[in-house]
Parts: sequence; C-alpha cells; structure tokens
Amino acid sequence: MNTPSFGLRAAITVKARTLSGLLMTDGLFLELLRCDTVGDIARRLSETEGYREIFRDTHPEELHRTDLEARLSLVPFIRMLPFLHYVDPVRKRILLSWKARFDADVIKRVLRYVQAGGGSREILRRMVAHVPLTSGDGDRLLAAGSTDEALAALSGSPFHEVLKEPLRRMHASGGTLFSAEMAVDTFVLDALAASFAPLGGEEKRQVLRLFGAKADLLNIYWIYRARRFFGLPPEEIIGRLLRLRYRTPFRFLSALARAESPEAFRSLINSSHYAAVFSGIPTKRSAADETAMEASMHRLIRRTAANVRNCGAPGIHVVLAWLTLLEIEIRDIVTIIEDVRYRLDRSSAHRFLSRELEAGEATA
Repeated sequence: MNTPSFGLRAAITVKARTLSGLLMTDGLFLELLRCDTVGDIARRLSETEGYREIFRDTHPEELHRTDLEARLSLVPFIRMLPFLHYVDPVRKRILLSWKARFDADVIKRVLRYVQAGGGSREILRRMVAHVPLTSGDGDRLLAAGSTDEALAALSGSPFHEVLKEPLRRMHASGGTLFSAEMAVDTFVLDALAASFAPLGGEEKRQVLRLFGAKADLLNIYWIYRARRFFGLPPEEIIGRLLRLRYRTPFRFLSALARAESPEAFRSLINSSHYAAVFSGIPTKRSAADETAMEASMHRLIRRTAANVRNCGAPGIHVVLAWLTLLEIEIRDIVTIIEDVRYRLDRSSAHRFLSRELEAGEATA
C-alpha cells in the first residue's frame, strides 16, 4: 500500500465522517412530523446546520412545496462537489459517475415535461445553476419542446445513444416513458459500478457491499413494476437489468422476469435473500402499499450504508455511504412534506419512512 494513497483515503474518510455528523437526529424528524405546514418544515430545516445553506436566498416559510423539494434534492450533490478537488483520478471518476445521476434526473424531468406538453422549468434552471450538467447542452435541453430537441441537446453525450431507441419505440407504440427512464437509470448505475473496477482490498469490498445490495433491490423492483404496471416483455426487462450482481444471480432475475403469474412471482421472491423486504407486495394496486414497499427497500439500504460508513477501513466507500445516508434522509423529509401538504395520517408515518421510528413516536 503506498503512503500517499492511504493518506488520501484517510483524509476523505475523516471529512465524510465529520459531515455525517450533520445528519438529522430522530428527535428532529419527530419535530418535522409535528409541523402543520410545508412552510413550518422549511423554517425548521433552515435552522439546522445541515440544510441552512439552501435557504440563504429566500424566506423558507414562503417556499412552494416543489421548490423546497428541488432544493433538498441538490444537497447531496452540493456536498459532494468539494471532494472532487482533492481526490485522485480513480476516485474522482467514481464521484463523477455518482454525480451523473443528477444529469439523469434532469433529463428525465425534461422528457416528462415534453410528454405532458407543459410545466415550468424555472426550478430546473435554478437546479442546474447550482449543479451544472456534465452531459450535453444544458441550455438547449432545458428549452427542448420535443423529444427530438431533447435528443439533439444530448448529442455527443452517452445519453443520446441510450435514449434514441427507447424513445423511437415509445413514439411508434404510443407508450409511456418507463422504458426510456429505465434505460437512463440502468446506464448511469452500470457506469457507476464499472468505475469501481480499479479499487482493491477492503475499499472495493465495502463499495460492492453498499451498491450490490442497492443493485439487487432495484433489479427486483424494476422487474416487478415492468411486469405489473407496464406489461414489458421478459426479453426487454432482462436487457435493461443492472449488470452488478450481489445476492441475486442472473437465473433468479430471469425467472422473475418470466414468472407466469403474480403468485409465481411472489413465490420466487419469498425464496430469495430479500424476502423480508418484498413481503409487502400488494395483491391489488395500492399507492400506500407501494410506498411502504419502497420504504422497506430504502430501510435495508440505509442499514447497509450505516454499516459501511462505520467500518474501520478508510476509503471512498465511507464518502459514498455518507452520501447514501444523506439521500435517504432527504427522501424521508420529502415523504413528511407530502404527508403535511396533503394532510395524510402522520400516525402511520413509520410505514413510509426509511428511518426506523416506532409507530408511537410518530405522533409523540
């Protein structure tokens, strides 16, 4: 092991663990659950060190829900950017591959606006102003009025080739954006997994532990959604799966994609390593049950990330684990915002949060 490399890994580990101290406590989550309005949530977040910076140009209590959620989504990427200045080329490539998910999110949002035939893009423009795109022409993309214009804005970037065929088939069949979005997500996450190749030893083992569990869960969930809600053929589903395998071999995923009935699908799931996570697959379509199942997935990812962050070895895995915990924390905040905005029953919040609050605590 060369000393400079070890010193670099130690430095980024210390910084990530220090920043991890800004993550919210259970007590603060309970305070958010007791808020009466979205403005109250924004004001309380603006008083915390972890989120104060995203409210400096506004009065928090006046923010619209969509603007607040957009600002929150930027936090992990804003916090990651300084690490790019002092990591080596191998770990810089990993962080840039991780950041490509922001580009993917912006691209998918633009495509949804195009398909819907409208929608304000001002919030997207503010997001890109804080975290610039690294793929394609951002100004042209944000101004796109059709999928052809969006593709043209992405000319020269990998996303152009990734999207070209799914969008052509969508237009030919009059279908949804699901296949196109799945293609974008698969490309980004496969590229992220490929960026881990130069790592070695415990650093690589911990990175694969973190993202292997996530890849397994996403593959299973994508197969479930593709079969149940979008009727995609098994061959297309299998072709879009993430390449990274951890505890779900290809033969298992292939069998899921080809399951002949919902009962056969559930039987296969129940024999897998992730049976407990997907035990809540609803027999009938239910938004609440779907959300609870997603929360169960993120609960496992959160536990895995906490274990990876707390392992003794220094390295980029600690940075990625902290960023994962931060993203999941923001997901939970957005869930609370939605509960408050639509006046849902917050006594059942424990079902929908990745943080494992007890049922009684949610209304304490």
